[in-house]
Amino acid sequence: MARMANNSLETLRNIPLNSVIPSLWPGAHPASDGGRITQWRFPDGLKVNVLADNQGFVAWTHRVNGQRVNAQGPSQGHGALDLVMAVEGGTFQTALHRLIEGSPSLTRDSAPLPPAPQDSAAFRLPPRDFNSEANWRQVRRYLVEERGLPPWLVREVYEAHQVYAGWGHRAGGFLIFPCRPWDQQTVRPHGPEPTGAILRWAQPGTPPPDKYFGQTHPTAKGSRKDAGWWQIGQGRQCVIATEAPIDALTVYAGLHAMRFAHHVTIVAGGGQGGFTARQWTGFPTVVVATDRDAAGDGFDTTIRSQVTREQTVLRLQPPAGYKDWNEAWRQDVSTMMKTLQGGLQPALTLRRDRDAGLDR
Repeated sequence: MARMANNSLETLRNIPLNSVIPSLWPGAHPASDGGRITQWRFPDGLKVNVLADNQGFVAWTHRVNGQRVNAQGPSQGHGALDLVMAVEGGTFQTALHRLIEGSPSLTRDSAPLPPAPQDSAAFRLPPRDFNSEANWRQVRRYLVEERGLPPWLVREVYEAHQVYAGWGHRAGGFLIFPCRPWDQQTVRPHGPEPTGAILRWAQPGTPPPDKYFGQTHPTAKGSRKDAGWWQIGQGRQCVIATEAPIDALTVYAGLHAMRFAHHVTIVAGGGQGGFTARQWTGFPTVVVATDRDAAGDGFDTTIRSQVTREQTVLRLQPPAGYKDWNEAWRQDVSTMMKTLQGGLQPALTLRRDRDAGLDR
C-alpha cells in the first residue's frame, strides 16, 4: 500500500506544470519571454514562470530588493503540488486534494485519497473561479438579474470579496459568501480571516445530491458558525439580524434608497446556530428581521436569549403576504420600503446619509 501511495505521489509530481495551470486556474493567461520560460499571469496579479522541460517554477506577487516574493505561498518549487501551494496557499494535504479534485483528466491514474482532514483551528474557503470575467458574470446574473438587487451594490460587495462564484465539482454552481469575525481588529483590506462561508445555489432547479459538500445545510464544510458571520454596513445605531446574505443585501438596498444605510449594521446568520451574542455587543438596539415563518420566530427567540437587559429588541417581519425581504423587494418594493421605515423608526435617529456608499 505504501508503495502504491509513493507511486501515486510521484505521478502527481510529474504532471506537466503548463497543463496543471489552465486546468486548475482557467483565468490565467500564458505569455512567452522569448526564452525557455513560459510566464502565466493570473487575474489577481500573481505571475508564475514555468521552466522548460518541467524543471520547476518561480512564483511571485511583488519584488523586494530585486527579489521575487510570493505573498500567497512558496516562491519556487518543482512539481504540481508545490505549484498549488504557491498559487492558493494551504498545506500539502489540501494541495493534494485540490489537485486531484480540480484536474481529474490529469490525475486519473493516481490512487484514491482518504477524506481531507478538517482542521478545527483553520477554515479554507471553497475554491473560486479564477476567471474574473466569468466569476463576475455568475455573481451578477444571479444577484442582479434574478434577485433584483442594485448593480452598484452587487459590484461593491463583489469587489470587497464579500461574494464570489464557486468553482470545481463541489463548489461550482454556488455563490460563496465568506463569514468573518467582524468584531476583531485587522489590517487585512477585506476584513478578518474567514471562519466559514454561506453557500447559495445560483443555478436553475435544486443542487445535485453531491453538492453542498455532502451536506444539506447552506454552509461550507468546516465552517464555524460561532466564530464569524456575514456582514454589511458598520453603523452603530442598531444591528439588524437577517437569515441570509441576500436578505441582508435587500434590507441594505432599501435603507440606502431611503438614505439611512450608514446608521446600521446588518448581519446574516446562515441558518440554525448562526447567531451569537458577539454580533449584538455594543449596539443599543437589536432588530430581528428574519423571515415571516416559524423558523424566523425561532431565531427571534434565540436572539432575545443572547442580548443584555440594557439592549432593546425589536421584531421586524417582511410585509404580510411575503416570506422574506427579497421576495417583497421584487414584487412590491413600495410596501417593503414602508415596512422597513416604520419598523426601524424606533431604533434610528432618522438623519439621512450624506454619502450612502458601501461600508463593508
